[in-house]
Formats: sequence, structure tokens, C-alpha cells
Amino acid sequence: MPRANFIISERAKQRLIGLRAEHDTQSPGTPACVLSVGWGYVSRMPAESGNVAIGFYGQAQADEVAHGVQTVSGIDLVFFTTEALSRFFYGKVLDYEPQRGFFLAA
Repeated sequence: MPRANFIISERAKQRLIGLRAEHDTQSPGTPACVLSVGWGYVSRMPAESGNVAIGFYGQAQADEVAHGVQTVSGIDLVFFTTEALSRFFYGKVLDYEPQRGFFLAA
């Protein structure tokens, strides 16, 4: 896995913390362990048509993903992408707006 090459805005951090709390409330038997950030796109489409993909690994997966955990802007995460797709994140800010969701800003 490549090293994270982006930072996270305060707005995005707050939303990520909120999403984790929502996840843990809705799935008390499978609490979140660590955030996953990647690039999602439909395989039949060009990668450029994609966007940031956010998810959480559960506690049951902690040992499997521990080697890939990085701290970005104070948030522990797994940057789950390939070297080729990491270019979309290079030097960007992971941001959040309610009407747009998560996105990468210059």
C-alpha cells in the first residue's frame, strides 16, 4: 500500500468522527476499528470518473490491517489504494461538505 499523500480538513475530520459514531451505534456488535480511505470507480469507466471512497474496518479485522495503518492529520487510517490510483490524492485535501459529501480539494 502506498503512503498517504494528502491531508484531511477539519470539516472532514468531524464528519469522519460522526460517521464512526453512527456506524458503532447502528452496528454495536461490530464496532469500527480503523478508517479506510481509497479511490472508488466503476471498473468499466475511466478511473478519473471516480471519487473518494470511505469505509471502516471492523474490530475483527484489526490484526489483518494493522500493518497498513497510517496517521494523517491526526486520524488513523488505511490508505487502501494502488500506487497508480494514489495520484488522485497527491497534495490534495480530503474535505467534506454536506451537499457534496467527501471530495478532494486542491
